[in-house]
Amino acid sequence: MDASFLFAAAEGQFLLWCGGGVLAVAVLWGIVVLIRGRYYVSGTPEYLKQYEPYLVRTSLLKGIVAGVFGTLILLVGFAGMLLCVVASHSNDLGFILLGMLTGFAGPVLMIVGRRLIRRNAVTVLRNDKRSPILYLRSFGSDASLVDRWLDLFYMMLFAGRYETHEQSLTKALADIGPLIAIGKPNDLIPPIGAARLYVSHDKWQEVVRQLTAASKFVILRLGPTEGFWWELQHVAETCKPTQILVFLPPEDRYRMYQMLVAHGPAILKVQLPPQCGNALFLGFGPKW
Repeated sequence: MDASFLFAAAEGQFLLWCGGGVLAVAVLWGIVVLIRGRYYVSGTPEYLKQYEPYLVRTSLLKGIVAGVFGTLILLVGFAGMLLCVVASHSNDLGFILLGMLTGFAGPVLMIVGRRLIRRNAVTVLRNDKRSPILYLRSFGSDASLVDRWLDLFYMMLFAGRYETHEQSLTKALADIGPLIAIGKPNDLIPPIGAARLYVSHDKWQEVVRQLTAASKFVILRLGPTEGFWWELQHVAETCKPTQILVFLPPEDRYRMYQMLVAHGPAILKVQLPPQCGNALFLGFGPKW
């Protein structure tokens, strides 16, 4: 291969990575600065007003900007990796690694863009006349970007197509009712999935009580925290058994489920199957 071509390709790589790296850092910093903080909105349902639920900042414009920049950075990453293949005789591992990093930054920004345009729970409760579906879980189960770190590779290869368990659950329930949840207090922006509202730590149990009473179904994801066991106890005492579903994504079907088998019967007053196999949900009959 002609040496001048290889030199030109390497020079193009350098410009691509410099431009892509500066763009990625600038956009991420700008988004963090713009979306920090909390705010309160009008239209909060009467039964929630006394608990002063707040939202984290989201914006359609910021979401579109982040999505566009994410797509551009993703294209820069792919173009750079192709140039590395063309100029493979240069043996420049640094460019290949930068290409992989830029290829990762693009999908991340695309996810940030989608998170920035998510509807919040207050808007959903105000505009959707159907009874909501309440999603209760330990905050530790919330996916910041992906459910498992191995999913990062899938996200890079199939940008825009990756879904977390919560996203899939929200889509599956869309025809039945909107999925809502209480958000993790330190969320910078709400995750994709259930529409969220936020309350101070000393009020979350009261808000769970109010939302449980207003919801047609309650879906619980297993967790090891005291908060989860309180939620399970409350739901078992106040809801009909047929209103309750336990969500069982693959990583919860072993250790977490065994924890439910050990401690759940004392709360639910029913014996649970010793194994859940590949079941995605655990439901209950009309009586405990």
